[in-house]
Amino acid sequence: MIKVVLAIMVLVVLTVTSACNQDGVAPTIESSTVFIRPTMTPIPDLKSSSTFSVGLTYGNVSGNKYFPGSANIRDGAEPTAYQFEINSARWVIGSMGPRGEIVWSMVGDHGSNGVFRTAADGELVPTGAIYGSQLDELVPSMLLVGELTTDGNDPGAVRFEDIHADGRNHLLLGVRFEEFGDQTAITYRGLSTLYSLDVLPDAVTVIDGAVNLYSYAEPTHRYPHGALGDKTEWAALNAIPLSSENRKLRQHILQGDEVFEALFPLVADVNGDEVQEIVTTVSDPASGARLVVFDYDENGLSVIAESDPVGTGFRWLHQIAVAPFGPNGEIEIAVVETPHVGGIAKFYRLVDGRLELVASKAGGYMSHVNGSRNLDQAVAGDFDGDGAVELIVPSRYQKSLIALRRIGDSVEEVWEL
Repeated sequence: MIKVVLAIMVLVVLTVTSACNQDGVAPTIESSTVFIRPTMTPIPDLKSSSTFSVGLTYGNVSGNKYFPGSANIRDGAEPTAYQFEINSARWVIGSMGPRGEIVWSMVGDHGSNGVFRTAADGELVPTGAIYGSQLDELVPSMLLVGELTTDGNDPGAVRFEDIHADGRNHLLLGVRFEEFGDQTAITYRGLSTLYSLDVLPDAVTVIDGAVNLYSYAEPTHRYPHGALGDKTEWAALNAIPLSSENRKLRQHILQGDEVFEALFPLVADVNGDEVQEIVTTVSDPASGARLVVFDYDENGLSVIAESDPVGTGFRWLHQIAVAPFGPNGEIEIAVVETPHVGGIAKFYRLVDGRLELVASKAGGYMSHVNGSRNLDQAVAGDFDGDGAVELIVPSRYQKSLIALRRIGDSVEEVWEL
């Protein structure tokens, strides 16, 4: 057992639109934990009557680590340290409780976990009942916080959902996955459909506002980089429309030595048409990683824009968020290029069918640890209450958190925690 000190910043949230769909963010252990009540992608009928909130390490169910709410974590906020024992902490999850408190969980090896609740002033409050301690080590669990009991004595039970267990509710309530040999039954609104998905246990599915599911599939060893936990990557992108009567699986299959190098795609409105696109990272041995954006409709998946590649094989892009980063609120895609060796923050904008690099800053930002499956150590949002969006990334060696902001044609470090 090791002792882990988790520093919690209790935030005052200035603007939110939903009180029941709250997700947590998983920063680096031993760094200040940033938590904000986000505005979620509106998806109907996903929360059961007994569940108050759902916490995911990767933020929104869309995979986009952008939180449109507003908070000020710098004005008089002081970290509070809590100490408890756990085996090799891997994931941190936070979600809201029905009394306005924050429920925190740290998940370690072999499914071990520690749970505690903090009130708005940072004081510890009763944890309540905890269920589901045996968790998948390859992917983060989902944290469910229950409603108050009718007598008001129970603060709302805490339950962990293993997103790769047989019969799981995967990522969100209302969509059910069940495994039957090499086939998966996906049930939504009472209708079940069988699919041959060809995925591995560390693949994570994301969902857009039209209730379309997206995930990587068809594992391959043709690009043995090994940056994300093993040397297996993906040859295909899957799309499944759950809101349609025709729930046919659509795929985009890469050719040659190309692979999708990530654990899940990101869905967000990249071009301002109020329809969400799919943002992916595609890599090959000759030129390394590049961003590729897909559109999805009844005809399937199609490429609408790409960025220039890194230029060197086995060099990765960590895609983090799509948000109004631009100086005038322009939508941009934020990534950290080569977080293991150089850590360059880059911002791309869709211009005339291309993803153009509009600003960058070489600061050694370490948004990912080489070989880790934890891709959730950076986040975007207005974290100082001034109305502008910051990209929060760990510094070199992950000793602090740095806020980056787009100013004019550049990227500036505006503060540090």
